[in-house]
Amino acid sequence: LVLLAFVSCSKKEEAPPPMAMTAAEQEEWEIALVEARIEKNEVYADSAQTVLPRADLADFVGLNYYFPEQGLRFRVPLVSDARTDTVLLNKRKGEKVSYVRKGGVTIGHEGKPYTLSVFGPSDTRGGDYLWLPFYDLSNGEDTYPGGRYLDLELAADGTVLIDFNFAYNPLCAYNTTRYNCTLPPEENRLPFAVVAGEKLYGSEH
Repeated sequence: LVLLAFVSCSKKEEAPPPMAMTAAEQEEWEIALVEARIEKNEVYADSAQTVLPRADLADFVGLNYYFPEQGLRFRVPLVSDARTDTVLLNKRKGEKVSYVRKGGVTIGHEGKPYTLSVFGPSDTRGGDYLWLPFYDLSNGEDTYPGGRYLDLELAADGTVLIDFNFAYNPLCAYNTTRYNCTLPPEENRLPFAVVAGEKLYGSEH
């Protein structure tokens, strides 16, 4: 069972600041980020593993990313609430898919708190996981119009790392014919641009 952290609803909601890092921690983080991006590019360039349409593979030179932004990394509690239930999320082509709302996380941006819902699969026979889909003001400009995703891992102390530098596009951003991706819920729409992570695919971005 996934253990969730509890906080008192009587406390005034605060805006959690970004994680502080020492010089050594920052170097380690940047190396891990670069390595993850190189590994993903290698997968997308491999004809046996790629999600790209065959016609796009010959011209593939790599995915597009924002520069690393350490101000968009947060270590915060995963907080359960009264809405922990099964929900239906929309897919791009109109279907719906069932997820379990695992709880919420609150991050800070320019001194204001923003709470996002975290989900998991309703059917865990293939494994359980924590998943945070979100919209932000970069969508349709620098990033995919249908939002982006983050994969989360619950630590022993009940917290999760929210690092938007690892935000990634749904697969339908690369192959609309093959994939039908789940859209983030409206409750996970951030009113600012998240200038970190994966950008739109294409030479103009």
